[in-house]
Amino acid sequence: MHTTASRPRLVVSTDGHGVVSHAGSRLPADLADATGLTAAFNDVLRRLRPRGTGHAPGRIAVDMAVMLADGGEAIRDLGILRDQPTVFGPVASTTTAWRLPADIDSTMLAALRAARAQAREVAASTVGEILREHGIPPARQSTSRPDFPRSRAAALPARALFETRPLTDARPSVFAVLEHASRRVRIPGVTAHPGARWIAQLGRHLPRGLQDAGGRAGFLIRDRDAKRRQAFDAVFADAGLEVVTSGIRMPRMNSPMERWIQTCRRELLDRTLIWNQSHFLHALREFASFCNGHRPHRALGQAAPLRPLPEPITAPGQIAHLKIHRRDRLGGTLHECQHAA
Repeated sequence: MHTTASRPRLVVSTDGHGVVSHAGSRLPADLADATGLTAAFNDVLRRLRPRGTGHAPGRIAVDMAVMLADGGEAIRDLGILRDQPTVFGPVASTTTAWRLPADIDSTMLAALRAARAQAREVAASTVGEILREHGIPPARQSTSRPDFPRSRAAALPARALFETRPLTDARPSVFAVLEHASRRVRIPGVTAHPGARWIAQLGRHLPRGLQDAGGRAGFLIRDRDAKRRQAFDAVFADAGLEVVTSGIRMPRMNSPMERWIQTCRRELLDRTLIWNQSHFLHALREFASFCNGHRPHRALGQAAPLRPLPEPITAPGQIAHLKIHRRDRLGGTLHECQHAA
């Protein structure tokens, strides 16, 4: 390793010495340096470093962006970069990084956004010049990955396979599918042995079930789990669906599905003693029915996937004397509250 003015120089070799992790995250860091984004951030935040000592504020901001792209969720996750000094160089401490966003005002924020926009233009024009030099035609216009779920929501179901721990020694896996447009959840099956054959069998029935429900699917978003890669993708390719994989360690790319799994764990699995697989499947499908028919969704304007919003109550007498009926499901684990007739 030979250090440069900004970050350590990375040398790729196959001798097995000096192996590091998160080396791929150096790409966005180097891109920020090459497009002038780091320097522009330093110019905007210069007065936050009056004596010119310590970590450069622009470098701290870029390191936090790299940390988020690498799967971090809080400023303390800068430790992921700090633990790899041979890859990222010196990284500010968590305390130092905390002070940076606290001192940024609205004027600085507007300047940072302008610098980011300019860096994007530099990156796009540079890539275009490189492609033209090598005679590579431009790719067809497509939606970027962050905007892909929103633009294709009407034709984009998401699937996931997650494990749970019942009272028995088995660890059954749940196969769940969520439609991005309607937020409707389906539980095709549960098994303790999620092999490729079982995954492929569920995959054959899933497109038919979507069509029977009036849905039209053109894409399927999934994670990068190797258990279901080849067999499952081949089944959906035969059904005319294009499989879109989420980024590595980026659950936010499939956030509706990930949020539903966490909700299922908190509101059902953490409060229920699962006896066997049939009991597990019954509880899951009851919870899916509750989510589809009763739970409001902010993305749907507080409506449920299979229940439109009721007519608003405007009569003063009805508002003053509301009668609410509660229905318990799964032995009181779930509650449905509705206006009494």
